[in-house]
Amino acid sequence: MDNIILNIWIEMKNGLKVRLLLKPGNEDCSFLIMEIDDSGTISKKALVVKGRKVFDNTGKCLDFGDAYPITTDHGKMMITKQFINAWME
Repeated sequence: MDNIILNIWIEMKNGLKVRLLLKPGNEDCSFLIMEIDDSGTISKKALVVKGRKVFDNTGKCLDFGDAYPITTDHGKMMITKQFINAWME
């Protein structure tokens, strides 16, 4: 999760604003809350982070595999937007 930007609102191409918040869980997982602002209406989607994998309540999974931390803000923003888009589909 080192490549993901947390705690700031990010405007997506479709006009939505999305913010990712990380909440600690037990020893082997944490929770990633995706807040979606659609013209003032806020909805939330909870994701479970286990190691380098992220799951939603349907079992959909993204595996970060051998991803390495990106050091530039521009690179992190690109990765964050790709991550958000993967969950918005």
